[in-house]
Amino acid sequence: MHIARKLAPLNCEVELMFGIFSQGQKSCTKSDFKHTCLNRLRLMKDGVQEREIDIFLQSNDYIGAHPVIEKDDFVMIFRGPIA
Repeated sequence: MHIARKLAPLNCEVELMFGIFSQGQKSCTKSDFKHTCLNRLRLMKDGVQEREIDIFLQSNDYIGAHPVIEKDDFVMIFRGPIA
């Protein structure tokens, strides 16, 4: 939820938001997601800790066991909390 709250001000459709992480592809690696959160979106300065991102990536029901994040999974995870 903390990550979603920080993404919400981007004010765009969740499907389009995924392009920020995937560079327009249908999936992104977990390391690309983390890098984007920390370096491009600078969520650490907004209070999101690197450890929170790691825990999210390891424990989320949709993506925990997978090496990549699929667009559909991203939408399922973030659509509700961002709305």
